[in-house]
Amino acid sequence: MEIIVVDDGSTDGTADMVEALALPRVRVIRQPNGGKPAALNTGLRAASHELIERAEHER
Repeated sequence: MEIIVVDDGSTDGTADMVEALALPRVRVIRQPNGGKPAALNTGLRAASHELIERAEHER
């Protein structure tokens, strides 16, 4: 299992909080804001398993 957090130009500090936890098998990928499809595609490309579960949160 792995968890991939894609920070698509967010300013809410979520990616920083996730990185600070230093959890095994959790990766943070940061990219400029490209919109939801770009963030999803980034996460899919980074995934190393065939089964994918997607979750999202907007503030």
